Amino acid sequence: MRLIIVCFVMVGLFIGTEFALSDVYKWVDEEGVTHFSDKKSGAPHATESFKPEPLNSFESTPVGEVSSRVNNKVELYTTNWCPYCEKSREYFRDQGVAFKEYDIEKDASAAARKKRLGSHRGVPFAVVNGVKIQGYSVKKYAQALKDGN
Repeated sequence: MRLIIVCFVMVGLFIGTEFALSDVYKWVDEEGVTHFSDKKSGAPHATESFKPEPLNSFESTPVGEVSSRVNNKVELYTTNWCPYCEKSREYFRDQGVAFKEYDIEKDASAAARKKRLGSHRGVPFAVVNGVKIQGYSVKKYAQALKDGN
């Protein structure tokens, strides 16, 4: 039984490492919508001029920003392993809302800032137009975005 558990853990670590080390590409389509993909050929109608740019989120803080259609201020405190953090990223990207993302495990000053903001619990933690939101909540995100405009 222990051998089976060890095998599953090792396979999970290998798959997780492979996924974490893959490149992420960003491109903007004809309508100005920003897309992200792990494949260069991710654009549905790529042309000769299509040149996706690789993003390397391990080199900078904040770790992610996307373009915005409206004037919102969003800070997102995350970790790289949290599935709800990924859902939060996807939500803001899908809405076309710019955000600054801080990985609290890689950035001690971001972790301290999150704590000063009054959030001692887990991630994700967002500050959307001044509204503090603990956890992943589309309803709360949408309301804070609406109230901020």
